[in-house]
Amino acid sequence: MKKTIFGIRQWATRLVYSNRFFKGLYKTSSAIHTKRRAMGRALSGSPTDGPSCGSEELRAFTRYQTEFSKIPGWFLPQAQVAWDCLLAFQGQQDICGNMLEIGVWKGKSAALSTLHARPDETCVYADRLMLSEFKDSMGLIRQSNNLFLEVLSEALPDMPQVMQKGSTFRWIHIDGEHSGEAVWQDLTVADGLLSDKGMLCVDDFPNCAYPQVHFAVVEFLDQHPHLTMVACGHNKGYICHADSAPLYLVFIKDELHRQMKARGAEVTIWKSGRPADRNCFGITDRVEMFDYRGPDWDPRKIEI
Repeated sequence: MKKTIFGIRQWATRLVYSNRFFKGLYKTSSAIHTKRRAMGRALSGSPTDGPSCGSEELRAFTRYQTEFSKIPGWFLPQAQVAWDCLLAFQGQQDICGNMLEIGVWKGKSAALSTLHARPDETCVYADRLMLSEFKDSMGLIRQSNNLFLEVLSEALPDMPQVMQKGSTFRWIHIDGEHSGEAVWQDLTVADGLLSDKGMLCVDDFPNCAYPQVHFAVVEFLDQHPHLTMVACGHNKGYICHADSAPLYLVFIKDELHRQMKARGAEVTIWKSGRPADRNCFGITDRVEMFDYRGPDWDPRKIEI
């Protein structure tokens, strides 16, 4: 019964967002919201110049490229760009909340999300081995509201300093143990912590070196239909609440390529299936002359 109700709600949501009037209304509302924030910054004396793409959030990306992108780790440049675009989008939409990184090593990815954290948001870092150099790197970004947990991720459900925060996390990155069992456990924890409009990112999805990660994620989503993947690419899968998926899907369809290009990434964004077929975008290196590429039978048609 619950799945039936969920399916009806999702059908109605997709119907609304496929309507030109409602899509136009969303874009107009988003533009007004962005202008209001810019006016607020101007009245408060905050800087308003700089690139039109991301404003102060793009300055965070510039700082990341200058100070932190050379940290050893496995975080592809295209994924760095996609992260920054999504984190900046959350900022533009006033999507607030804490951040959680499961598996940090030396902080190559954690540095980027931390640069986007507001002072009142807590950044939680969990790793079985918490390196001092990682702590030093995060300390260069901010001195407070950092919670370092030297634990296996399976211990997180027993940690009140994390679980008592409840569903307040707007950005969660799962990059811990790459066994199917561990990924399932981490997804279970993340499911309870993810905020209504938050984004959950899974490392090495898709990656043929770790097929068990792929299967664990797909099976978890099949059994938890209130979550859905809206994009994947360059070893990262991006998951949100199904009710919030239209917000991200419209952004990906209308803005993501332009913003990734503005940050120097040459990519093609794919929507190779119909909306009823997972409704997920794929991001790859540039293919021919396509900014966006639709299904094989109609490559210019992008449907959400």
